[in-house]
Amino acid sequence: MTIGEKIKSAREKRGWTPLELARKAELEICISCVEDGVRPLTYWQLAKVADALKREPSWFIDGKEPDDPVFLHCRLSDTSGMTDI
Repeated sequence: MTIGEKIKSAREKRGWTPLELARKAELEICISCVEDGVRPLTYWQLAKVADALKREPSWFIDGKEPDDPVFLHCRLSDTSGMTDI
Protein backbone atom coordinates (compact mmCIF):
# COMPACT_ATOMS: atom_id res chain seq x y z
CA MET A 1 0.00 0.00 0.00
CA THR A 2 1.39 3.41 -0.96
CA ILE A 3 1.62 6.41 1.36
CA GLY A 4 -1.22 8.04 -0.57
CA GLU A 5 -3.42 4.95 -0.18
CA LYS A 6 -2.71 4.89 3.55
CA ILE A 7 -3.64 8.57 3.85
CA LYS A 8 -6.88 7.93 1.97
CA SER A 9 -7.74 4.92 4.11
CA ALA A 10 -7.10 6.78 7.38
CA ARG A 11 -9.03 9.81 6.12
CA GLU A 12 -12.03 7.76 5.01
CA LYS A 13 -12.13 5.92 8.37
CA ARG A 14 -12.73 9.33 9.94
CA GLY A 15 -15.36 10.24 7.38
CA TRP A 16 -13.42 13.27 6.16
CA THR A 17 -13.24 14.63 2.64
CA PRO A 18 -9.83 15.43 1.14
CA LEU A 19 -10.54 19.13 1.69
CA GLU A 20 -11.39 18.55 5.37
CA LEU A 21 -8.09 16.72 5.87
CA ALA A 22 -6.16 19.53 4.17
CA ARG A 23 -7.83 22.07 6.45
CA LYS A 24 -7.25 20.01 9.59
CA ALA A 25 -3.59 19.56 8.60
CA GLU A 26 -3.37 23.29 7.86
CA LEU A 27 -2.01 22.62 4.38
CA GLU A 28 -2.91 24.20 1.06
CA ILE A 29 -2.38 21.12 -1.06
CA CYS A 30 -4.57 18.78 -3.09
CA ILE A 31 -4.95 15.77 -0.78
CA SER A 32 -6.66 13.71 -3.49
CA CYS A 33 -3.61 14.36 -5.72
CA VAL A 34 -1.40 12.98 -2.95
CA GLU A 35 -3.71 9.99 -2.46
CA ASP A 36 -3.65 9.26 -6.21
CA GLY A 37 0.15 9.45 -6.33
CA VAL A 38 0.19 12.52 -8.58
CA ARG A 39 1.79 14.84 -6.01
CA PRO A 40 4.43 13.84 -3.45
CA LEU A 41 4.58 15.22 0.07
CA THR A 42 7.57 16.66 1.85
CA TYR A 43 8.31 15.08 5.21
CA TRP A 44 7.06 18.28 6.88
CA GLN A 45 3.73 17.98 5.03
CA LEU A 46 3.50 14.29 5.86
CA ALA A 47 4.07 15.10 9.54
CA LYS A 48 1.19 17.61 9.46
CA VAL A 49 -1.12 15.08 7.76
CA ALA A 50 -0.09 12.41 10.27
CA ASP A 51 -0.79 14.77 13.16
CA ALA A 52 -4.25 15.57 11.81
CA LEU A 53 -4.95 11.85 11.41
CA LYS A 54 -3.50 11.03 14.87
CA ARG A 55 -0.85 8.77 13.39
CA GLU A 56 2.91 8.68 13.63
CA PRO A 57 4.54 9.80 10.36
CA SER A 58 6.44 6.50 10.27
CA TRP A 59 3.13 4.59 9.99
CA PHE A 60 2.73 5.89 6.46
CA ILE A 61 6.20 4.61 5.59
CA ASP A 62 6.60 1.34 7.49
CA GLY A 63 2.96 0.44 8.15
CA LYS A 64 3.27 -0.24 11.87
CA GLU A 65 -0.26 -0.17 13.26
CA PRO A 66 -0.97 1.50 16.63
CA ASP A 67 -1.87 -1.89 18.13
CA ASP A 68 1.45 -3.39 17.05
CA PRO A 69 3.23 -4.53 20.28
CA VAL A 70 6.51 -2.94 19.20
CA PHE A 71 4.77 0.38 18.50
CA LEU A 72 2.96 0.28 21.85
CA HIS A 73 6.16 -0.54 23.74
CA CYS A 74 8.00 2.36 22.13
CA ARG A 75 5.08 4.73 22.68
CA LEU A 76 4.60 3.75 26.34
CA SER A 77 8.30 4.08 27.08
CA ASP A 78 8.59 7.45 25.30
CA THR A 79 10.17 10.00 27.62
CA SER A 80 8.70 13.04 25.87
CA GLY A 81 5.48 12.79 27.86
CA MET A 82 3.31 11.42 25.05
CA THR A 83 0.73 9.13 26.55
CA ASP A 84 -2.06 8.96 23.96
CA ILE A 85 -2.17 5.65 22.13
